[in-house]
Formats: sequence, C-alpha cells, structure tokens
Amino acid sequence: MSAFLTELDRLEIPYVIGSSFASSAWGESRQTNDLDIAVHLTHSQGQALAEALKDDFVISAEEIQRTLEDRDPYRAFQALHFDELFKIDVFVPLDTPFVRSEFERARSIEHLA
Repeated sequence: MSAFLTELDRLEIPYVIGSSFASSAWGESRQTNDLDIAVHLTHSQGQALAEALKDDFVISAEEIQRTLEDRDPYRAFQALHFDELFKIDVFVPLDTPFVRSEFERARSIEHLA
C-alpha cells in the first residue's frame, strides 16, 4: 500500500482514501482485505502510474485508459501487489462540483507503512 501511495504523491495525483481504512483512521475500526481509494487522474498520469508500478503490482495501463474513457460515475480499476497479494480498488470519479468538494474536505493523516 505504501508503495502505491508514494507513487501517487510522486506523480502529484490527488487522492482520498475511503471505506475501512478511512473509518479506522477516525476511530471506527473495520476489518478489510483491500484499499478503496479515489483519484483525480489524467491519461498521462495513468500511463505514468502503470509504468511506475508494473514491477511490483499487477496493473494494466490499458485498463486505466478504458476506465478514464468510461462515463460511469463509479468507474474504477484495480492494482494487486505481487508479494503482499493486497488489492487496491482505484475509483476515478467524474469531475463534478460534489466530487471536487469531497476532495477539498479530505484531511491528511500520517499513514504507517
């Protein structure tokens, strides 16, 4: 997970973490087997992300591009870490005023590797 977040930061891809990880960070623990994350992602960032992670993750540049072309409000792609077998569901919400406000309301916290 840490390697994935590090690449998002390096590529300056805005993201927010949701679901069990987010609720646990705010004191409501829930068990989970994956990470749900929403990103604002351009086509070039998607290509760069796939290239940066290809040695450690099962991730497809083609799947990312198809996701970006889709108009479904719940469009997403997945990444799976080879060694940890940890799955990341990456949601790419459409650019709407509400989604922009969600990202603006997000709060940063320290995460443990």
